[in-house]
Amino acid sequence: MSDLRLFIAVPLPGTVRDPMADFMRELKQELPFQKWVHPDDLHITIKFLGAASEQTMEQVKVALKQVAEAEERPSFELSLRGLGTFGKPSEPSVLWAGIHGEMRVLSELQARVEAAMAPLGFEPEARAYRPHLTLARRYSAANTASDGNGNGDDFPREKLRQLELPQPLTWSADQVVLYRSHLGRTPMYEAVAAYALDS
Repeated sequence: MSDLRLFIAVPLPGTVRDPMADFMRELKQELPFQKWVHPDDLHITIKFLGAASEQTMEQVKVALKQVAEAEERPSFELSLRGLGTFGKPSEPSVLWAGIHGEMRVLSELQARVEAAMAPLGFEPEARAYRPHLTLARRYSAANTASDGNGNGDDFPREKLRQLELPQPLTWSADQVVLYRSHLGRTPMYEAVAAYALDS
């Protein structure tokens, strides 16, 4: 059997996901990214695991359950605010919504998950943790109007600054979820196991 593709994340509740779905439908008319995340796939990544066997997945479940049970608080507050991009300024690779709220608690949870996954063979992330909500990937300037020289316009950064997320988008994060990716399927992500914090 082929390996599974796994990652660990904080999910979004319907009270946040549904207004974001409406907002993203509007964004598609303004920003021609090639691939938009399905609303059911919206999440805040804690740890990308990648390929893993069924046996390793079961070990991940045990370790993640222990992390969740060891949390001192049953929930912490998060909110979405602001839009930004990663990658080349004129042709960004990722469009994201910013995460705010109890960031120290989120970062500590991420660090504990990293530590729990290391003995299972998953290398700790070398880069600093930058939590965000991915909305779309691969901006395509070719899909914009020509600038008169046969070139599409650069990314409309001023327009991005003017766009505002629907408010309020605040929720109590109270669980961590192990997801499996199904490439080529929409929605792409399947929740394999969910663990309540401080359970």
